[in-house]
Amino acid sequence: NYPGIDQVLCSVQGEGSNAVLVAFIVTGSDLKENKINKYLKKYLPEYMLPGIYYNIDKLPVNTGGKLDRKLLPLVVSNDNNNELEDIDFESDDLLTFIKSVVSKHLKKDIRPEDDFFNKGGNSLLAALIISDLRKNPKTSSLAVRDIYKLKTINKLYDKIINSENSNSLQKQKIQKSGLKSYPTLVTIFQGIWILLGIGIVSNFSYLFFYYLLPWLFSKLGIYLFLFSLPVILYSLGYLAFVVNVSLATIFKKLLIGKYKEGRYPIWGSYYLKHWIVQTFLKWLPWNMIEGTGVFNFVLKILGARIGKGVYIHRGIVCFNGALDKLEIGDNVTIGRDVALQTISYESQEMVVGSVKIGSNSNISLRASLFPNSSVGENSEIKELSVIFSDQNIPDNEKWSGIPAKLESKNDKIKRIEDLSEGTFTFYSLISRLFLFYLSYFPFIIFSILAITYFKNEYKNISNLSSFNPLENIYQIILISIMEVVGIIFTFFWNAFLCKNLFKIQYGDHSCFSFSMIKAWSKETWIQTSGYWLSGSLFWPLWLKLSGMKIGPKTEISTIMETIPELVEVEGYCFFADGIYLGASEIKNGNILFKNTKLGKEVFIGNHAIIEAGLQIPGNCLIGVSTIAEQKYLKEGSSWFGLPSFELPKREIIHYDERFTFNPTFVQFINRLFWEGSRFLFPVVPTIVGLYWIYYLFQLESSLGKYYFFIIGVPGLTILYGLILSLITFINKWLLIGKMKKGEHPLWSCWCSRWDFVYVMWRIFARPFMRYLEDTKILQCWLRLMGVEIGKNVALFGEFSQVVDPDMLHFKDNSTVTCLFQAHSFEDRVLKLDNIYIEKGASVNFRSILFYGAKVSENTRVLSHSVVMKNESLNKSTIYAGSPIERIMELN
Repeated sequence: NYPGIDQVLCSVQGEGSNAVLVAFIVTGSDLKENKINKYLKKYLPEYMLPGIYYNIDKLPVNTGGKLDRKLLPLVVSNDNNNELEDIDFESDDLLTFIKSVVSKHLKKDIRPEDDFFNKGGNSLLAALIISDLRKNPKTSSLAVRDIYKLKTINKLYDKIINSENSNSLQKQKIQKSGLKSYPTLVTIFQGIWILLGIGIVSNFSYLFFYYLLPWLFSKLGIYLFLFSLPVILYSLGYLAFVVNVSLATIFKKLLIGKYKEGRYPIWGSYYLKHWIVQTFLKWLPWNMIEGTGVFNFVLKILGARIGKGVYIHRGIVCFNGALDKLEIGDNVTIGRDVALQTISYESQEMVVGSVKIGSNSNISLRASLFPNSSVGENSEIKELSVIFSDQNIPDNEKWSGIPAKLESKNDKIKRIEDLSEGTFTFYSLISRLFLFYLSYFPFIIFSILAITYFKNEYKNISNLSSFNPLENIYQIILISIMEVVGIIFTFFWNAFLCKNLFKIQYGDHSCFSFSMIKAWSKETWIQTSGYWLSGSLFWPLWLKLSGMKIGPKTEISTIMETIPELVEVEGYCFFADGIYLGASEIKNGNILFKNTKLGKEVFIGNHAIIEAGLQIPGNCLIGVSTIAEQKYLKEGSSWFGLPSFELPKREIIHYDERFTFNPTFVQFINRLFWEGSRFLFPVVPTIVGLYWIYYLFQLESSLGKYYFFIIGVPGLTILYGLILSLITFINKWLLIGKMKKGEHPLWSCWCSRWDFVYVMWRIFARPFMRYLEDTKILQCWLRLMGVEIGKNVALFGEFSQVVDPDMLHFKDNSTVTCLFQAHSFEDRVLKLDNIYIEKGASVNFRSILFYGAKVSENTRVLSHSVVMKNESLNKSTIYAGSPIERIMELN
């Protein structure tokens, strides 16, 4: 319809970072690209605009008279080599240098005043350009955000000139404690301690199955026993708190006393003592007491100073730290997944320091505070923000960002009074026991019906001491069927309970209220069911049954802080892992419930925050670790970062819709098969467990009591874990093999196998491998699964399971506590590439490295930072931000 254009045909040319949408135009007049772009923006989102306009005399057709894109002239080359003259990275002519780098990646000459995105630029090219500009010391301060904000070569040049005329770059000397580390010796001690722990736990498990279960059978009978089992298991959870917290307190006093501020070498004696203390707290079921006064009480026992009226939500990260360095004032509210890091790891050292939060302050969702930081009274740290070491926030202020910066003064908000803290705690604990019992009620009923019908088989199974799995295949099949059917029924039952048992009223409520108990219950059902179902075809179905409105062809992975009946998704959306969907605002002891609605074709990246009350227009993209804000959202727009900025053009991956949105029948059955196989996963550990019990009874008769408890029980327990890990190992290498850089659409068989393997890893291998976290022993397992790990590498956090192991490369003496995005699912295509962390580099807590990222030698990426796709960082430099910016250089 544009005046002067007779015909037009669009085609994607180039591959990978060179891919560009080219519009071939048949016209009889001289048209301006910027005017065409302006016209098209009225009808198309930014990322669908052509990058190049190319005049052509006529559109090519084949012998049948149909348009043929294969006959179009090649405008964009697939060759990544520089088609221009070689670039001088030491050049002092900065304007020419910037122009040559940009032209190199756009594959064409560009004027200094031209808009980068109107000339074919996109998010991927922006990262590659910045990586090249960093090679020249005089332009190394430029960041990806600058290209989006400034857009032209002239403005980038002006920023460099202005920065040269202002303050010079700060330089920091690398701090070292000077203390010695003993990696081999510490690893030996850790191995001995782990064996001791497995020995104690496995022997208690044996006594439970050999003595307690038969005694309960005889006293209660099978039916009453089944009805009592949830209460028994729940009671064991409370017993674990009493025992482990007591032991952690005793060992801390004996080994450490009070934590002292300072820097200590990883693999040193102080680190080993700290690691031993933390092992007692690692396995506790914290979800049983989170959000209640009991949780605060346990923190106090472990050394923290907690004031009155403090509300701490789910997922707080503080048990890897020195709790006697944690101080929280009265009436403080702490949101979901907040990290209070009195201990952090960087550059092969453990940093210990205090974290102090003043009275009446708010630490919002997924924010983090680090050693020797403080927040004043009545202040607020906003979502995803970071208070780094030695940052001190004054009273009555609101801070946000990475690192956090002053945003505004903080107004006082009146707390809504409801239940007392003690009353709320009592009802919360009672409700969680009741819901735990109620959730598994259909499983109990189904088990009773099966036992009643199969009486003879039950008699064989119930006598565990004589039950030989090898001779009772029929009973094994019966157990497997009971388990699978029971799990499926439990999922349906939980969805029914989530929808019908409680209703949430809109508006403000106290965190100490029955409304919070109801919301907590719904989130628990979502969290429990999502552990098995997220990312599968069954997950949107479950969410619909639980009360959420979801349109067709929507893919949903892990979601959190979601009230199903308050969320509506129109369809064709894609939600990545770890999204806070419809997250209610928790502030000043209050929680605010609102309706949230998402239009069609919305993409939400990992760890993004969609706050309750948002109305997101169709065809929007909210990037990784980005907070969606209503004030800037418009249809077809893409947003990323903290603070967020618009992506005028992002990289688009084009694929046949049969592999992304509209699968064939065969593809649908393929995916259904692999995802349906998840329901069989619990069967394997159960069967292996029956063999474990049987062979323990056999060993007891052949070994003396002493050798049986010292060697037999722990040895068979380790074998149990190794068998499940071996099954995972075999499946990984048989089903997906060594992963390579490439693309795999959502509905491909490879993608389904990839998902199958990593769900299996989480359920089979991860529980056993968690014993080995924060040790060098775990690195042996990771190497077997494909991760490249150099000498003296320190890995901290949840490395018992990693995704895309073959894509991860950790060089000598690196320190890694971050998250990885070695793949993305934009446009419903899984795109893979390698991630490199070079010698001596340090990538800190909750930082995210996208595929293709390279962190150079001795460089530090500070916490919560995001390194973009294919972005390379300079040596010996500190970076922070989302996306990253240079902070200072290291001497």
